[in-house]
Amino acid sequence: MMREESMMESDSQRHEKIKTLFAKIIVEGKLEKPYFSILYFDPADKDFHIGYSSYYLGYVFNWLNEEFEIVEDGNFALSALRPVSREQVEKVWRGEWIDTNHRTSSCKCTKCGAVQEYETPFCPACGAPMTDEAVEMVVERWKEAVVDEA
Repeated sequence: MMREESMMESDSQRHEKIKTLFAKIIVEGKLEKPYFSILYFDPADKDFHIGYSSYYLGYVFNWLNEEFEIVEDGNFALSALRPVSREQVEKVWRGEWIDTNHRTSSCKCTKCGAVQEYETPFCPACGAPMTDEAVEMVVERWKEAVVDEA
């Protein structure tokens, strides 16, 4: 195959990127075996999604570059992100404490796997809100940030 044919073939295989205001790589799982995903905001349905996941960070970086286009339009950002809902925060960020051993009081974060001695409103390792009150704090902070930007 000639070089030009190869270039034309790769051009024809290109597709429309997801235009978004926000796309970041997040890490879940355990320290010994981290699982990488892309957290992104889809303006089409005005919701956050987690996807394009792999145990291999290189794949996720490639997907971030090949599948997403970050749009930095302030007006678009404000209209797309408003209003933030409790459901969005719950879906994307909320974690829960689970008992790790019934003989001790240690608990484990369902978002990042961090283990600690006692339950707290936020996970100290990943920052995930763990209680209804913590979720409400995140929603309020988000609303304040959006109002400050306007």
